[in-house]
Amino acid sequence: MKKAILTFILVFLLSCGSVTGGSEAGNPTTRTLYGQLSGADASTNMYLGHSHAESTCSADTIIATDSLAQTTMASVSTDCSFTITLAINTAYVISFTLNDDFVGTMLFSTSETATSHVIVLDSGSTEISLGTITFDGTTARPTHEPYEEIDRDKDGRFDYYDDDDDDDGIFDDEEDDCDDDYYPDDYDEDDSCDEIDEEEDDF
Repeated sequence: MKKAILTFILVFLLSCGSVTGGSEAGNPTTRTLYGQLSGADASTNMYLGHSHAESTCSADTIIATDSLAQTTMASVSTDCSFTITLAINTAYVISFTLNDDFVGTMLFSTSETATSHVIVLDSGSTEISLGTITFDGTTARPTHEPYEEIDRDKDGRFDYYDDDDDDDGIFDDEEDDCDDDYYPDDYDEDDSCDEIDEEEDDF
């Protein structure tokens, strides 16, 4: 059943990890996201680590899918809080399920005017809070935007305020996505664009 749900998510996103990694001192390879889903009982306090049994959450599983369709999954706690640790410099689409049924996919603000289903974490030393996740249909939005805490090119400007997040000389709104799968080519690890790249190299 889980395989069928994951397949549905991939189709829903036109193509949509389990990527694990440790970290050596001063050289982190992962970063952690945490937050709380809407639907938690009003008396639930995620920071105190307890909840009432009658709390009802919007989802029970968070799933991060990379461009190779590998998934990293974590359970949503009974207080509706979640924590998920992902590899840095890898593009993920984050979705939620409830009882193995698809609930929604995260949509992030990457600037004041742009949004994306994809998140790419940098090597920051702190965990990133997404705040409360609210759902509008199948779209999940965080109250805390992670791109305000991510600085991939380490130029001193968080990606939310940076027109060229990865410092490759191409503005973010001009980055290619040759197969329209939400993953920008710079972070798309599948081979769907190899033939196109080879043809471009011939010119």
